[in-house]
Amino acid sequence: MSVRAIAAAAALGIVALCSGCPHEGQRRVKPPEEKPPWDPPTEARAKKKFAAAVADYEKLAAKGKWSPSTCDDMAGRFEALYTEFGGPMNVALFNAGAVREACDQTPEAEAIYRRLVAAHPKSDLGHNQLGVLAMRAGHETQALKHFRAAIEANPTTRAPRNNLAAALRNRYASTPEDAAFRQAENQLQNVLAVDSDNRQAFENLARLYYDRGRLEDKAYLMLADLVVSQGLMVAEREDEPSADLHVIRGLILMQRDDDVRALRSFERAAEIDPAHGDAHMNIALVALRFRDFDNAEKSLSIARKDDRHADNIETYLGLGVAYRGLRQYDEAEQSFEKAQAMAPADPRPLYNLGILYQEHIAPSQEGFDEGMHRKAIGFFEDFTKRAGGVSQFKGDVGDAKFRIGVLEQSIVNFHEIEDIRKKAEEIERQERLQREAERKELLEIERRAKEAVGSGA
Repeated sequence: MSVRAIAAAAALGIVALCSGCPHEGQRRVKPPEEKPPWDPPTEARAKKKFAAAVADYEKLAAKGKWSPSTCDDMAGRFEALYTEFGGPMNVALFNAGAVREACDQTPEAEAIYRRLVAAHPKSDLGHNQLGVLAMRAGHETQALKHFRAAIEANPTTRAPRNNLAAALRNRYASTPEDAAFRQAENQLQNVLAVDSDNRQAFENLARLYYDRGRLEDKAYLMLADLVVSQGLMVAEREDEPSADLHVIRGLILMQRDDDVRALRSFERAAEIDPAHGDAHMNIALVALRFRDFDNAEKSLSIARKDDRHADNIETYLGLGVAYRGLRQYDEAEQSFEKAQAMAPADPRPLYNLGILYQEHIAPSQEGFDEGMHRKAIGFFEDFTKRAGGVSQFKGDVGDAKFRIGVLEQSIVNFHEIEDIRKKAEEIERQERLQREAERKELLEIERRAKEAVGSGA
């Protein structure tokens, strides 16, 4: 499950959902000079202008439509507030970045956040959001640096602690190291110590314990389940249902080989969030096990619309299997080819293409199609070359070699049968010619006999 990093926008209440990659080398704009503390009239005027800008933003956000001009106008208003009132209004500069993100202008948003932390190094909001953008771009080290800077700037901050823990959790899941696990656990426990109802902290802690149980110590699966139960009680009390917690419960149940109850958990997650990529990926996985190809295809088609799964090889491998089961062979081949293009070093698409041609496309042809059989052999041969030294694929390599033997023998058998058929046809032709010659000879004898009788001889 990927990090769902959310930046809290302080007094404004904007929630900036981060996507896209930062644009390195973006031109920086010199921030205004810090101004002395406000006097009461200035503070009142600043708050009034700020509240008006927020109200206009909320109206535009409710409509959900942002034109280039409205983006420029709205972001410009927040930047103007910062320029007019200086450091005490640094949240306005942050909100200018949030507006750019709402407009899918990620490079421009990143430039604003960089400008913010350059002028205000203690801006936990700015550092957190830069960390989120770096995490989305795959720059893990840079992301960790910004999350830690946000926590140092504001020890009571929660979103950066959650995001730091999620980043460390991802690191632990990919390369299990006890230090990463302990750091992530510590950050999450700190969040829950000051905010016992923090749903995201429960989600991250449950997933951290699940990963520990899956990778190293099964006892942590029980801890993960306890955290899920606590998190679900909090979510119910706060009337904020958590799709992520239901997904994690489903994953725990799958570790116990309880696919039926796991499926119910994944389906509940999808009810809460119909576009939840992880929920649909796991629904599809269970559906494929049950050979429910129709529902698997539907869920995978939803999952691939999620940024976390759009470039996930598992998505397209699953789609290929689903389409194969639905006898949509062209779509299956395209899905496996897409998976192969996404991860050329992964041999699994080749294995699946071999099965597609051997068990489905070749038998669907009129008569024996040698070309299809040889294509299947080629896929299996390429698979064995790439997967031969990988212990994970040892069984599949053995199966692929067996299939190559079966396919080659089928071709040999086909040619032998063809030779026998041709010989049989030739014998039949010769016999037919012989019979025809004999018939003609008999007719000729009969004709001559009739002529002899007619001539009175």
